[in-house]
Amino acid sequence: MRVLISGSSGMIGRAVARSLAGDGHEVSRLVRPKSSAAGAESVAAWDVRWDPASGDFDADAAEGADAVIHLAGASIGDGRWTPERKELLRTSRVDATRNLVSGLATLN
Repeated sequence: MRVLISGSSGMIGRAVARSLAGDGHEVSRLVRPKSSAAGAESVAAWDVRWDPASGDFDADAAEGADAVIHLAGASIGDGRWTPERKELLRTSRVDATRNLVSGLATLN
């Protein structure tokens, strides 16, 4: 199975990717072009360029995926949950999900 994973540079994303690859699945990371994850060592068979904020999505690279695991969002452990932080946590997930769904909708 070919699986796309957003948030693959996080603790859970790395573990999920390793587990899937270990089970023989073909893993693809959804990565921001300028992120440190784009060049990081991984188990990914291929990377798909995706900007969760703007919605820029490399549909050609994502074509043929069988499943998507969406884990992207601001880290919940990076500070106190002030009203501003809560808003960031929410919008980083809601907006990214909307943009990802829009990009996936362009696939065959």
